[in-house]
Amino acid sequence: MGYEPTLVQELAISETDHCLEVFQKLTNNTNIIICIGVPIHQSAGICISMIIFQPNMPRIVYSKQILHVDEYPYFISGKEPIFISYKDHKIAPAICFESLPNEHAATASAHGADIYLASVVKSAKGVEKVNLHYTEIAKNLSLTVLMANAIGPSDDFMSAGNSAVWNEY
Repeated sequence: MGYEPTLVQELAISETDHCLEVFQKLTNNTNIIICIGVPIHQSAGICISMIIFQPNMPRIVYSKQILHVDEYPYFISGKEPIFISYKDHKIAPAICFESLPNEHAATASAHGADIYLASVVKSAKGVEKVNLHYTEIAKNLSLTVLMANAIGPSDDFMSAGNSAVWNEY
């Protein structure tokens, strides 16, 4: 299932939910980082979140800070940026719409991030639009931009895949 805001009350979980343990075991056994998008219950409401699993480390939760206007009825905003350290890299996650205002990526760059990880849910037309945007972000901020796009049904449209990477060159 993809992005389903109307079902969020039924689908939201806790960041410590037992169903997530399989991902920690997988990351421990394979030495890879796994990021999973999921609605997370917070004390004030439900956040659009990314749970980050790193080998033999506690989970990190990043919650979307800049909501799109059509998300206001369903979600609350996250409050704090987080960064993923990997070897000599500092990775800044972004969730869908918040990767479009330039200030989000600029803040990540100002905090020393060299990789901007945009997890998105875009149709084929949406992918065409963000291709130009992420090219400019990579060039203007000297960031490597990784876009991971969903594939398949999401809300009332079809996510188109076409994940991609851009650098400043």
